[in-house]
Amino acid sequence: MTTPAYIRRTGQCLLFAFATWLLAGPLALLQMGAWAWMIASYSQEGSLQAAVQDTFSGERPCGLCKLISEVESEHPGTPAQSGTSESKDLKLLPIPVRPAGLPKPPGQHAAKSGLEQFVKDPVLEEPGPPPRGFA
Repeated sequence: MTTPAYIRRTGQCLLFAFATWLLAGPLALLQMGAWAWMIASYSQEGSLQAAVQDTFSGERPCGLCKLISEVESEHPGTPAQSGTSESKDLKLLPIPVRPAGLPKPPGQHAAKSGLEQFVKDPVLEEPGPPPRGFA
């Protein structure tokens, strides 16, 4: 059984996109998408040759191209190129990010509740004389 041509072509395009992602990173894939969008939109204004020239000349960058260049200037190089295993955050969306925190453990001087305040701790208690027998 043979697979239809459109499924094979879609698979090839996805394979190319994933290979580009692995080789160049997410910014390169976003840049390629921005170039494709720019060529498509600029070709509606004029010829395809003029659209390609406008896209790659750098004179008319789109908003996504400006954003990608800002992110690249903040983080020069990818983690694989810089040799660090630390992942770098890509701030492409203006969403405030709060770090997740763990609750602090209770201190030693925290107030004891319930039965704990009446039970003596044998480790912290000072030794006293043994109990006397009934006299």
